[in-house]
Parts: sequence; structure tokens; C-alpha cells
Amino acid sequence: DPIVAPIDIKTKGGGLALAGGSGDGAYAQIGHTGPAATSAELNALIEIDFCDPADLTLTGGTGLGSFSLIGHGAIGQTGARGGDITVNGVRNLTLNGANTGGGGAAMIGHAGDGTKTGLITITGNADPGDQGAVTLTSGAADAAFTQIGHGGHSGSGDVSGPSAVSLTNMTSLALQGGGANAYSQVGHGGFDYSGALAGDVSVSTPGNISLTSGGAAQAYSLIGLGGIDTGSGAMNGNVSVTSTAGTVALNSGAAD
Repeated sequence: DPIVAPIDIKTKGGGLALAGGSGDGAYAQIGHTGPAATSAELNALIEIDFCDPADLTLTGGTGLGSFSLIGHGAIGQTGARGGDITVNGVRNLTLNGANTGGGGAAMIGHAGDGTKTGLITITGNADPGDQGAVTLTSGAADAAFTQIGHGGHSGSGDVSGPSAVSLTNMTSLALQGGGANAYSQVGHGGFDYSGALAGDVSVSTPGNISLTSGGAAQAYSLIGLGGIDTGSGAMNGNVSVTSTAGTVALNSGAAD
């Protein structure tokens, strides 16, 4: 039978941090079925509510495959993944890839091989005085990517159904690529992902939006669907990027 039990987290008086460890496979996850779990169909909501303004931080670990993830599944695991992911009232949202090791990624979205569906909605605090930045900084280590969206490095499976990605009530947005294969992305897909991709991507802020590629191969930055070496499959979705009072900057890296 599919796993349908929802995950509902409420925080008050403090933030929330997930960090991978230094050992191989020492991952940190909010979601069902990690790398070693038996494959199963999943259709379960994940909701995180910040009752007071506070920060959410995901940091990839230095051990091999020591990722940090909010979402179901894991890199290399097979099975259908479904369920909305909602973060409400966050102040600063920060995703950091690891600088040593390999595969120390930080991601919000369903991962692995198999079909994926579900809205990803990240809404900052309603009070402009308590809003913060969204920052994705990929690491120098191989495949230490950062992503808000379903998919992940070398994953597969169609992303369909209600699967929009939305980021609102934030002061700014910054994406920074890192080492080899360590891309930074808001949207479904990822480096070497295979499968049809569908879902709108919308980001809106009064401040600056910047996308900066890293200095190594495949260390791109992207708002939208797909990614470098994305395999066969149609892409269908609108992309909306809005800065009402700031600038939008695209900066290329030094890699070939």
C-alpha cells in the first residue's frame, strides 16, 4: 500500500536546521524513505510552519552521499513520489552544498528515480520587517548541488500533475553554482536528469535576484525546468521571475 501519512512540523521560538554528517551516507531528511529504505509508493504532504519568524537551513555533509533533504525518496532510490511540500512563515532560507567529499547536496523536493508530483510552496513571513533572503550556494565538492524542485542529480522519472514551484515574501534570491556537477536550481530536473518535466516556476521579491555559475563544469545556475544534459522528455511550464524594486543579474562562470 502507498505511504500517505502526512508530516506536519511547527516551530516556535527558534529555527530549523538540517545538516548531513562527515560519515558516508550520513544524510539528514524530513520526508519518507531514505536511501536504505525499501522502495514504496508515496503520496504524503510535508508542511513546515514557523509560528515565529525564524530561519531554515539545509547543509550538505562532507561524507559521500551525505545530503540534506526536505522531500520524499533519495538519490538512487526508485518509486513514485507525491505530495505537496509547503513552508510557511520562514525568514531566511539557506541551502548550502558541501565543500569536501562528494554528493553533499541540499535540496527541497522529491528525489530519486520514478514519477514525482506535488506543489512546492515557500512563503516567507507576512510581515515585511521579518522577511529574509533565499540563498542557494552549491559546494566545491562534486555533485554538491542545491535545488528547490523535484528531481536531483542523475535522477529520472516524469514530473507531472500539480507541481508548480513558488517562492514569495522574500527580500532577495541568490543562486550560486559550485564545483563539478554542483549546480544551483529553482525548478524541476537537474544535471543529467531524465524524464518529462511539467510545472510552473514563480519567484517574486522586491529585492535583487542573482544567478551565478560556478567555476567548474556543469556548475550552472537556473530558474526553470531541465538542466545540463537533461535527457529525453518534454518540458511544459511557465517561468515567472519578478523583482519589483531590485535588479536581476546573470553571471557566467569560468569553466569551459
